[in-house]
Amino acid sequence: MADFRSCEGKKPSMFPVSRADAILLGALTLVAPAYSYYAGRRIAAGAMPARTAAYGRTMLSWWLISLAMALVWVRMGRPASALGLTVHADARAAAGAVLCVLALAYVNGQRRVLRRMPPERLARLRSSFGRTLAVLPRTLREYRLFVAVSVTAGICEELLYRGYFFAMTSHWLTLAGAAVVSACVFGLGHGYQGWKGVVKTTIAGLVLGAIYIGTGSLLWPAILHALIDVQGGTVGYELLQTGDAGV
Repeated sequence: MADFRSCEGKKPSMFPVSRADAILLGALTLVAPAYSYYAGRRIAAGAMPARTAAYGRTMLSWWLISLAMALVWVRMGRPASALGLTVHADARAAAGAVLCVLALAYVNGQRRVLRRMPPERLARLRSSFGRTLAVLPRTLREYRLFVAVSVTAGICEELLYRGYFFAMTSHWLTLAGAAVVSACVFGLGHGYQGWKGVVKTTIAGLVLGAIYIGTGSLLWPAILHALIDVQGGTVGYELLQTGDAGV
């Protein structure tokens, strides 16, 4: 499936949907959004749990779900390449690498930009995070854990929302349809951020899906996803060092 050049506008190779697949797809499309909405309500009510514990639970849950998917995938005898676990040594790989380098440079430049901002601009930027600010790191230890969460999200969420979701919905959707539906599900899975966060993550999901289709590899969207999350954590961490965020 990951070699999209041979199936532009068509459905990629289909796989039978087992009972385990149905459970996994249900977890992604129904359980994750519902839990995220519930978590968002708790955060809005001021019931945010300890961040270090929340980070740990997040990483554990995503790795367990990804491991369960991988076990089902291997048990069904499906090829790893159908999950996008391949890299094409061509112009697509070069384009993906360039995007990742640019994203890394952008992340590295965030702290310098923030440190030059006047207090009033910092305050406006801080308030723009909304309820998401409650889950961002405040200490160096939390920041390091947040980076680990970001790497986990880059690997696990791309594997599930792009690689797995694209492959399993090939029964019903074209590549473009899979990209749109997976982005919407991905956005709803971030409902704890509020509706603005859902819109932003849905757009990010569309971009990551397009990169997956364009490069034919899950490597590049996974790296970019991790860098996007690191960038958000970096901005939040720096903002929370500059003044009282009120949370």
